[in-house]
Amino acid sequence: MPATWELTAGWGHAGKGGVTMPAKGKITVREMTLGERGAMPEGAIAILGEQTCDVWLNERAYWRNVPLRVWEYTLGGYQVIKKWLSYRRRNSWTDPSPSKKPGTSLRWRGALRQSSYSRQP
Repeated sequence: MPATWELTAGWGHAGKGGVTMPAKGKITVREMTLGERGAMPEGAIAILGEQTCDVWLNERAYWRNVPLRVWEYTLGGYQVIKKWLSYRRRNSWTDPSPSKKPGTSLRWRGALRQSSYSRQP
């Protein structure tokens, strides 16, 4: 994996018993630029607001213009995007086990879906 895609901004760490725990990570909160506001669909600013954030993956790469309300969205008490990032800390993507390789679970789910559709009652 290229170094630019490694998640080294401290989004997760191993807790007790190997459980992955979210960590602070790094975001930059800011106002949307005129260009970013102009690129939003009609009515989106009213729903999402004008505050946005850049979510850092490492010291060079980041996700730009993640609306702050999207970043702060929680489900079951967990901040969804932050939790997702915590499971993709540096060692998770470089682990050679097949279950940890990007796309593996998607291929597996696709194969399972295809096999379940082909079954006849």
